[in-house]
Amino acid sequence: SAVTGDTNTTPPPSSPDVPNASPSPYSAIDFLTVCHHLKTTKRSGWVRRDVKNP
Repeated sequence: SAVTGDTNTTPPPSSPDVPNASPSPYSAIDFLTVCHHLKTTKRSGWVRRDVKNP
């Protein structure tokens, strides 16, 4: 290390080996549910301007 003058360095331990982990089906369903709510929620600006079927 820089403090002791040792030049022999070792890399830090790697994170757990999960290179191609995919999200759970529940996460995907939750995400799609949020997307659905975003698409169907009436926006306050639309309501204030009386936009019909935005």
